[in-house]
Amino acid sequence: MVRENGGLHYTNEDYEKADKELQRKALEIKKKNDQERIENEEKIKKEIKKQYELEQQQLEQELQRAREREREREKKNLFDRKTPTAYTKT
Repeated sequence: MVRENGGLHYTNEDYEKADKELQRKALEIKKKNDQERIENEEKIKKEIKKQYELEQQQLEQELQRAREREREREKKNLFDRKTPTAYTKT
């Protein structure tokens, strides 16, 4: 800045102008950082939601398989009770 004004002294106006520019840049950086933080948070939320939904789906599938196994077991038990065996005593 010294070269810009030919080595002369700076006025209050010059300092105020420089200060305003610094504040503007600081605000711009803050906004950019805030936006990046928000985008990162959204990305993480989406990843967590996706993982949760996948785990939920896997649990539902496992529950369905367990129910199916139980139905098959009940069918087999019912069938075994109705079918006479060759080894029953008379």
